[in-house]
Amino acid sequence: MRKALLLVPFLALACSSTDAGDLTAPVETQPEGATPDTATPDQASEPLPPQCDAGATPVEPTSVTPAPALIVTAKSLQASFEKYAVLHTLLGMPTEVVTVETICGSKCDDKDPTKDTAKAIKDFLSQRDGLKYVILGGDIEQVPSRKVHDSYKNPFMTSYTYDEDFFTDYYYSDLSEWDGNADGIYAQDAADTPDYRPEVPVSRIPATTAEEADRYLQKVVTYLTKYDLSKVGSCLVLSNVATQFAGMDIDGAFYFESTGRTLSLLPPDCQIRKMYATGTVDPKAELNSAASEMGAIEEGYNIIVHSGHGSVKNLTVEYTGGEEVTGQMVYGLKNSLLPIFLSSACEAGTFGANDSAGEMLMNAPEGGAIAYLGNTVIGLGLAGGMQLIDELLRYVQTTEKPMLGDAYRFAHDKMPEKDNFSLPIVPLPVPVVDQNSYQWTQKGVVLMGDLLIPVYKGHLEAAPSVQAKREVFCEGTRLTFEVAPAVDGPMRLAVGGKYYDLEIVAGKGTIDIKETADSIAVGLTSKGSLPAWVEIKF
Repeated sequence: MRKALLLVPFLALACSSTDAGDLTAPVETQPEGATPDTATPDQASEPLPPQCDAGATPVEPTSVTPAPALIVTAKSLQASFEKYAVLHTLLGMPTEVVTVETICGSKCDDKDPTKDTAKAIKDFLSQRDGLKYVILGGDIEQVPSRKVHDSYKNPFMTSYTYDEDFFTDYYYSDLSEWDGNADGIYAQDAADTPDYRPEVPVSRIPATTAEEADRYLQKVVTYLTKYDLSKVGSCLVLSNVATQFAGMDIDGAFYFESTGRTLSLLPPDCQIRKMYATGTVDPKAELNSAASEMGAIEEGYNIIVHSGHGSVKNLTVEYTGGEEVTGQMVYGLKNSLLPIFLSSACEAGTFGANDSAGEMLMNAPEGGAIAYLGNTVIGLGLAGGMQLIDELLRYVQTTEKPMLGDAYRFAHDKMPEKDNFSLPIVPLPVPVVDQNSYQWTQKGVVLMGDLLIPVYKGHLEAAPSVQAKREVFCEGTRLTFEVAPAVDGPMRLAVGGKYYDLEIVAGKGTIDIKETADSIAVGLTSKGSLPAWVEIKF
């Protein structure tokens, strides 16, 4: 142990599987065990005889390239991640997929770190105009990361001294030069000068197989379009003993409760449940244990924040060992509400290892988390990790409709380069973040999951239902939509590999297109409600 679009019910028969390149047919998105609704006559009908005097004026397809969001994946997972691209494009965030094989061609040499795959990916990202978001689609075997070396020594507690090699995805986020002298050693002290500022947020979906990627997609669709709205205001804070000082246990919850720190930065509508390592911070808090923590995750929370310890195989663990919440334990979770789990723990996000605890949380077949923020190396806790988490929460609290990727970029950008903290037994401010711990934390933190998801807060309505009628003309197809309740908002269609936009006004909208439109995928966003995403076969 190292210290330190929920789916609106289908309106027609479920689509059969199609070729990976067919952007009109995302993977079936009903939760496991659900049965799609059957079509009714006003939802899906037999083709009508063409009419040539209808006066239809087909609109042109909407251009969605170059897309602001990019998924980098391996060819073996391309078909799965194309489905993510369709989903997000339909819901208003144009997304493209590019493979590592396409980026590299024949020019990458992974035996030479100055010409390896990671460098080729970063060069590709740096040259792409309008890029705002990056998802690495796959584990490290599918999408490589950048290996770096760093050291850290706590100026007040010399036993906290580390010298580590580790992988960092932040290499793709900070697009400054990390190997200025071209010696193949990246972010080298006294030789290289990264600016450690995030040009784009980067997350990783740690899927190894198409099955894992498709399963996580189902979780994303459920999170987006069928979220349990009764849980939007639910927050859970967990602590372990952070350290011992002068023979006294220092509970990580001291940080939570300090003025201007974590508890004050959670969304204002949060009903906060406290599970602390000791009773010294808040006597009313529940005492944390592995069993109670697992039970709480099963109950379901929107946001979970953890200040404490972990390891490659333990999601959380006590300072002296014990009360381990292991990767195997969280892999067996069956919680229907998937949280955004934010942790300062050591090493549980080590995607370079085989099945770290954070990866197992994300890949759990029947539960787990929708996103996990953790560390790929020793986490510095109160000396960096918690400050970065606080900045992410600050963005969520102060932004009307926060997206996880924007909050994550903000956290890296606004994490303080210097910070002081007063421990309960040392009432004077003690420096806890310096330039060394700042750089270590920037490189060591990883976000697992789909960064294009929202962070829910405030009041939301359920996703509206969508009905469609089709009328075939010589000029193409007229599609008429009715939405209930009668909301306003932009709708996007995917038809035959093309996208079309229309506005829904008072629950109604009509569009004429050139395609025959035997099947369509529809995304609808409206203010104050979950988005709708449906597939319709005519």
